Amino acid sequence: MAVATRPGTGVRALMDLRAGDLGGMGAPAFDHLQAGRILAVRDVPEIHELARTIRELAAGFGGAHGAQGVSELLRSGKVSGLEVLSVLYRVLRHLRDSRFMGCLFSDFMGGLGLPAPVLLDAGYFRIMVPHHYRAARERPELFDASEFGPADPYETEQMLQDAKWGNAHRDIDARHTHFQVNLWFPLHDVGKEQTLILFPEAYRRNVSQYGALPGPENPRDWGYGEPLQVPLRFGDLLMFHSQQVHASPSQAPDRNRFTVEIRAAAACIDDNGRVYRRSFWRLENFQPRGGRAGNPSLRAGQLAQPAPDQPGLEYALAGATGHAVVHRLFRRAHCSLIAGYLHRHDAVLDDAIALDERGWKNIVDRLEEFPCGEDLWLLVARLLLRQRQRQLAAQILNKVHGETSSYFWALEAGRIAIEAGLYDVALSAFGAAGAYAGRSEVALDRYTRDMPPPRSPMALQLLPARARRAAKIFSRLAQRMQSGPATLADPSLFDHRYFWDPSLARLESETGHRLKERVKRVLGPAASGAIGRVFRFFKEP
Repeated sequence: MAVATRPGTGVRALMDLRAGDLGGMGAPAFDHLQAGRILAVRDVPEIHELARTIRELAAGFGGAHGAQGVSELLRSGKVSGLEVLSVLYRVLRHLRDSRFMGCLFSDFMGGLGLPAPVLLDAGYFRIMVPHHYRAARERPELFDASEFGPADPYETEQMLQDAKWGNAHRDIDARHTHFQVNLWFPLHDVGKEQTLILFPEAYRRNVSQYGALPGPENPRDWGYGEPLQVPLRFGDLLMFHSQQVHASPSQAPDRNRFTVEIRAAAACIDDNGRVYRRSFWRLENFQPRGGRAGNPSLRAGQLAQPAPDQPGLEYALAGATGHAVVHRLFRRAHCSLIAGYLHRHDAVLDDAIALDERGWKNIVDRLEEFPCGEDLWLLVARLLLRQRQRQLAAQILNKVHGETSSYFWALEAGRIAIEAGLYDVALSAFGAAGAYAGRSEVALDRYTRDMPPPRSPMALQLLPARARRAAKIFSRLAQRMQSGPATLADPSLFDHRYFWDPSLARLESETGHRLKERVKRVLGPAASGAIGRVFRFFKEP
């Protein structure tokens, strides 16, 4: 295991090791990452399995010619034509939408010593093709138009990209409660000029981000200290804390580059949907029956298989993980992916196959055999409600708020219950949320106490004190709705995002005046004290 020292600090900035040595570093990888070290991990089996899967799928998506072209692309980084590039694009999109990457790397991430709960994103594939990008835009039959239009920063990133360099930044530019880890690796060999640029000397410095840079040729002149650029062979990866200042490769902007990023959110009590993106999923969703160690390649390989034209109950029940069971209920992989976000419009749930009560009981019984996160169970509850299986949905919602220790998930279970008119379930969930918040030790910056302040002071997560307040007010609202006329029912009031940072609540939800009027309509004109409590959080620090 080789190490490199950060100039002037005596701290080892780079640890260069083989994948098999991760368990022999003397301390969990998490400790090294939190100390600001960057790990170059060589010859990672999961990356080789990814390449094998890509080649196999390329034959199915593009025939022998497509498979041959993709194999050459992976070997050299050269693109023989737009048709071959389209085959690769469709393969990678399928792997992303099925959460193949999270499953494939679940055991790898689970062995890093990260504090639980751990969430994994769907993976980001960057297809950097400066000489083919414009031509690809003109071929909608080969590449989806959404790859080229405006992008929502909280959704999955667009894959196809033009020449791009620089943009030195930290991944999370707001105060947060958890610890996020980045994996970055190429799908072909890359030299120093094509690899990610990291600035370990700036890890604890207050530096500018996304600013204008003098030029791509010499990152040493950008003002972040000595750049770290590690050549990587295919199969190697870089691993680092997301708050490391890093930038896109700059010295070869005209060359093709095919890279992959995977992120893990550790000690994350929510879905990470506002701090980073809406594609994170609990690590447990990818674990085998009983949580026993198994072969992640086999579990992920099941997700890589394209769905049959008419998936059915037996197909779903054959899933080897909780995620696979639920994923196989959907006809289209992309709908499975985006349905996981709790605030997604319920219309996407209609892509799932219709089941009767007996079929859904079989699904729930099968899921009980696997470790499953709250996010997956709440997706199942939403599917059940969409298919009018209220009793079974109520059981799932009670299970979530009864077994979780997170006030976030309990509040979400209550919100979903309110939308379904399951007031008793909602009241239990809000009561549990208040209790969990009262015991919670979650705090901003708990894993980044010695880091520089972010540019944005806004809190993008619900903290315990505000969660207790939300649970208390939601309980009173639910009681009033339960006993009052149906015309008073207004589920949109039960959005705990009102209780995040005050400016965010005003910006993303509704104006204070509109929210105040809606609360008054539910609680009545004499409820000025309750209304005051709703709005006091706008003024509190």
